[in-house]
Amino acid sequence: MRRRRSLAGLLLAAIIAVGTGTGRAELTIRLLAVTSPVRRGDPARVEILTTPAAVCDIGVVYRSGPSRAPQLRPRRADGAGRVVWLWRVGRQAAPGRAVVTIECLLGEQITSLRTEFTVR
Repeated sequence: MRRRRSLAGLLLAAIIAVGTGTGRAELTIRLLAVTSPVRRGDPARVEILTTPAAVCDIGVVYRSGPSRAPQLRPRRADGAGRVVWLWRVGRQAAPGRAVVTIECLLGEQITSLRTEFTVR
């Protein structure tokens, strides 16, 4: 999977987001929604719930290779911990299973989630 930002850069952003507070929230990721099945050329959506202020990155790999959709970039979780990615599945994406990998960072904590969806 091609990384647009280095893990070190995301980690630095997550550390800055946390600040110097003494409370430490446990970093988790829960999948709330994923579009499946989705037709080539149609919009897709992934929504997660994590710890507020966590910085999360997403990678989508189709059978034909990794997505290069510009909307699949790192995002910071809102105050409720929600993160949503919306993008259009490429018309050249091969039908079949696509793998989604999400990594979230908060302070020194890193956690990940893997899921799939079907392209038709």
